[in-house]
Amino acid sequence: MSLQKDIIAMARKAKKASLLMATLSTQEKNSALALMARAILKNSDCLIKENQKDLATTQREGDGNALLARLTLN
Repeated sequence: MSLQKDIIAMARKAKKASLLMATLSTQEKNSALALMARAILKNSDCLIKENQKDLATTQREGDGNALLARLTLN
């Protein structure tokens, strides 16, 4: 599968999930957000490593300061 097809598939899944999330109670949404937060914390080392790769690529290819600012984790 091509990168473009992968991105389109992810976007469709995200749209479907957003429609489901809109129907949940506040408590259910908060529980889902807590699960997502735990997953981010659990995988933070990997996420930071991959982010650093993206920053290096952006700097090397000269894609501009706006993109660098969006990629930079503070």
